[in-house]
Amino acid sequence: MKSKHQTPPPPTNTTQSPTIFQKVMFWTLLPSILLIPLWLFAGRTLFGGPSGWIGITYMFTICPALFLCHLLIFLVCLCKNRRCGKGCSATYHVSYPLAMALVVYDTTLFLQQFVMNDGGDTGPSGSWASHHLGLSVAVSTKMDALLTICIFFLLFVIMFLTFTMELEGDYGVGQEALMAPLVTEEHKVDGEEDSVVKDSSSTLGVHSTEENVSQVEICFV
Repeated sequence: MKSKHQTPPPPTNTTQSPTIFQKVMFWTLLPSILLIPLWLFAGRTLFGGPSGWIGITYMFTICPALFLCHLLIFLVCLCKNRRCGKGCSATYHVSYPLAMALVVYDTTLFLQQFVMNDGGDTGPSGSWASHHLGLSVAVSTKMDALLTICIFFLLFVIMFLTFTMELEGDYGVGQEALMAPLVTEEHKVDGEEDSVVKDSSSTLGVHSTEENVSQVEICFV
């Protein structure tokens, strides 16, 4: 016969509470909807970098696209947190791989503005690095191209991780989920014991009835 009391399995990574890092990275998604397009538009000029037509070009092409992408990422993450049964916004988080991808993405965006070449009617005006660090325009252009490719690749990875992310509850929710099969098993054991008791009672009742009938026959004889 199976034992009623079973020890629950130890917690795994899927049942542990989300870290503060995961929660913080979730809430960075909201300001990034506006801050990242604005950073690409005029980030380099905030540190004394050149300004030219590239910012105006970005304002009507890349910036609106990034705004929509980051808005979609935030809304999907928000819906996934609400759907998995979170009680309050303090528990909202993203998966750990997505949080790490966001950190690398934000860092790449930050660095790209320092090597981004700008230009105007008189030709290329260089980048912040070429003006303040003495970096050649050719090297700055190559670094700008490399970081730009990394940005688009990381954005694709973030979108993929966002839509495939499966959020688990905190430790309490996960523990309840682990205990559910044990409770069901315990109920099954109780049911088996009850059925055994009932079968035993019915068998005893039949034997007692047969004995009474035998005694009555003996009396008549």
